[in-house]
Amino acid sequence: PPKPRTYNITLRITGSPNGTATRAVRDGEHRLEGIITTDVSDIQRTAGLQCDSGDPNPPATIDDLYIDVKFVNDDGPAGTLAAAGPCVTRTSNGLPVTGTVLIDKADVPAMIRNGSLDETVLHEMTHVVGFGTLWRRKGVLQGAGGSNPRFSGNKANSAWRALGGTGSVPVENSGGGGTRDGHWRESVLKSELMTGYANSGFNPMSTVSVASLGDLGYRVNLAKAD
Repeated sequence: PPKPRTYNITLRITGSPNGTATRAVRDGEHRLEGIITTDVSDIQRTAGLQCDSGDPNPPATIDDLYIDVKFVNDDGPAGTLAAAGPCVTRTSNGLPVTGTVLIDKADVPAMIRNGSLDETVLHEMTHVVGFGTLWRRKGVLQGAGGSNPRFSGNKANSAWRALGGTGSVPVENSGGGGTRDGHWRESVLKSELMTGYANSGFNPMSTVSVASLGDLGYRVNLAKAD
């Protein structure tokens, strides 16, 4: 019988400073393709699918997600490392069709030296599939803008309680618009991959983060969590 279809990511990588940086992007691609386990509807190319009107068109058929990864000159070393998000979503289920990741070239050498490049890239690509960026649209963020925002998705909260957490998963309540209400709370989850602040050492992607993608509408494999 034919092999079951799985989640596929197509990448366009521009401006990569070296092979290590390119491999980090490919590693992130493969990691997410293992975490998300079912196929999403293919989308035929139409006008306006690019994240930037000046970019080349994506493939004629997008199966299942197209990410434009750009290494750019941004704010210099030790500033904003990267940024990312979806650009176009499906009308059928609200899941992303295209997205973009911007990585500051000036920070790449330091991230290679301290071993954080792969984690940073995976963090940003997870935003493209919807972590933090689709929470409001999917109705899984409660108390946004307040002192105690929480994630209300049942799957993530089941994973949270299985790890010893109480109540619902706490969402970041500090930082700027690119940090608060779109990450797990740093003061509680500390070095978890999807908090809004980079930490030295290992930053694991927990079952809570993987399960939260299930709350967005994906089918996921919790065994692929760290």
